[in-house]
Amino acid sequence: MPYQVNEYRFAENSYPNSSANPKHWPRRLVYFLSLFLPLLLVTEVYIFSQPAVYVSSAIILATPGRDTTSITKELSQQHISIQKALLLGPDILKKTIETVPTAHDPASITLAAEQIADTNLLKLSATGHEPQALQNSLEAWIKVYQEARSDYATEISKNISGSINQQLSAIDQQIKHKRQEIAEFRKTNDIADLESNENENQSRLNGLIAALNQALSQAAAAKAELDAMRNDIAAGKIAPPEDNSIAMSVLMEQAARLSTKLADLHGQYTDNYIQLNPALRAIPEQLSKLEAQIAAKNTANAALLLQQINNQYMVAHQSVLDLQQQLAVQKNLIADHSSQFSAYQALQQALSSLESQQSESKQRLIDTEIQHQQKYPPVEIISTANLPDQAISPNYWQQAALGFAACLSTGLLFVWIIGYLCQENKQNPMIKNSGSYLYQESFPAITEFSIRPTLSFNAAKVLTNDRQPRELTADEINMLYQHGDQQTKQIIALLLNGLSITEILSLTAENFDSGQKLIEIPLSARKTAMNATLLALLAANPWETIAWSEPEIDAQLNCAAIDNGLTNPEHINAQTISFSYRLFLIRQGIKFSDLPKIIGSISPIELAAMGKYAPNNASLPLAQVNLDLLNPE
Repeated sequence: MPYQVNEYRFAENSYPNSSANPKHWPRRLVYFLSLFLPLLLVTEVYIFSQPAVYVSSAIILATPGRDTTSITKELSQQHISIQKALLLGPDILKKTIETVPTAHDPASITLAAEQIADTNLLKLSATGHEPQALQNSLEAWIKVYQEARSDYATEISKNISGSINQQLSAIDQQIKHKRQEIAEFRKTNDIADLESNENENQSRLNGLIAALNQALSQAAAAKAELDAMRNDIAAGKIAPPEDNSIAMSVLMEQAARLSTKLADLHGQYTDNYIQLNPALRAIPEQLSKLEAQIAAKNTANAALLLQQINNQYMVAHQSVLDLQQQLAVQKNLIADHSSQFSAYQALQQALSSLESQQSESKQRLIDTEIQHQQKYPPVEIISTANLPDQAISPNYWQQAALGFAACLSTGLLFVWIIGYLCQENKQNPMIKNSGSYLYQESFPAITEFSIRPTLSFNAAKVLTNDRQPRELTADEINMLYQHGDQQTKQIIALLLNGLSITEILSLTAENFDSGQKLIEIPLSARKTAMNATLLALLAANPWETIAWSEPEIDAQLNCAAIDNGLTNPEHINAQTISFSYRLFLIRQGIKFSDLPKIIGSISPIELAAMGKYAPNNASLPLAQVNLDLLNPE
């Protein structure tokens, strides 16, 4: 009968493969460097070859109009949105591209407009690789926007004014024809005196005189108001309009801060030292610029108020001129009145009506121009486009460090894969015996003895020991749960939901999502579904953070076991309940690959140790496993 003979030799004897184990590090180092160095070179070259990105910005004031009495927050926000849409519209962007110098590439520049919170200020920005091109593009963009807004306002004003002017032209023609008709009527009927209706005509004349006196009084009052306004402007007593108060308050606040800061500097340093120090010298210069801006805004506001009062005076003066003209006509009528007075009076009244319409149209034209100026004020540039001197991205050194780490990880992974794929089975393992190393060599079978069977390794058998936690029955766990206080019930329910005691202590009320039936565990950064028992418990009593430590929780569970008369209560703790829940899942036939989805991370050794509890062909899908021990299905 064949058998196998094993022969042993000392390591000093010449023997195939009897030398020391070969060193693998030099070969692995070659593999590592062959991938790491070229990859690192390409990555770093790519990172440092990226062009720098700069941003240039400017701020403009986009007011919806000067009639602030009818402007709400919603209308103001709507106006800002409209202006943003205009700025980013294709027409303005196309004109901006045409305006940018040909030396710059418009495609490499990104324009953006954002509202500054709770203000009517728009922050315009241009992002790209060339600082000078960004500044030029931003300036061109603002200029095109100003021109487009001005053209739109002019077109609107032209349309409205043109309609009123057409009405005035028609009224003028009617007045002209009516006067010709009156003149022909007088000539035809030889109207020379008004003796038949002298009292009536005299009363009409008196009325015109009274109206003229009233108009003269109004004109004098308007003139006095105009002179008073000019005096107030000369004395600097004009308050800024309400719609400009935000920008003015910003400037006044900045000026006040600079004035306070300048006063502190004068208290600490001499004027000569302030002038010699560039940083300190900039403060008086900034204050002077702000004061100049404030003065310019006051001047513009005063000019607008003066224009309004002057328009009122011109209207009153025009009314005086009209009444004077009517008075002259009436005197002529009194002198030339004839027996055809009735017909002549009708013609005169028609003429007076046309003249009133003419006066109203002129007044409407003046009011339209004033309203147009109020509704479409010019765009104010708060800060001009700056020339950027520092790039906002990319962060070369940060990206270089990340690239180095990625290349290092890739190289190490490559070496590990090569080592895993190319590993060789070791032949002739050494056997140590009394300090000497022997090598085992197999020879062909020469007898009929059978070969000794090969021993296999079973991790589950090796790990099996008597120190595993005690397994509780479902009735014992249910008894602990039903007779425990509220906090104990919550702890048991979470242990039977797959959480460890450490994870339970890390939970807060924000980690429970009853809507999606999920628990977000901050300690292990995982989410797990809540079973029906836990959902019902939390619905009745919201979660409160547990202030106990792990030993205190185990002591509380021991006390609950003692109260319920369970055997060996000293062995009942959180670990016992968690272990019992794991066996509950395993005995149902859950896949071992699905078990970590319920109870969290677990080592393969622990899984192998619990393999003896699994039924044969344990491959039940997770959806078919009952996860609620207290609520059997």
